[in-house]
Amino acid sequence: MHGYTPNRPLQVKFTDQSGIGLWARAAVLQAGEAGIVQGLPSGAFEPLSLASRTDAVAWLGNLVSVTNQ
Repeated sequence: MHGYTPNRPLQVKFTDQSGIGLWARAAVLQAGEAGIVQGLPSGAFEPLSLASRTDAVAWLGNLVSVTNQ
């Protein structure tokens, strides 16, 4: 996430964000705020589910777009 600095307090909230490990929660919320990761239509993040290759490619593409790298 080098190159991205939020210009306001994080506004992203996932309905199950308490299930995101403390070690990762801030980074996940920052990535959500930047538009790199999106939750499900239900508003959940599902931190214990497996990511698909499609998800990973989308996240990497979004990361490149956000950080201009």
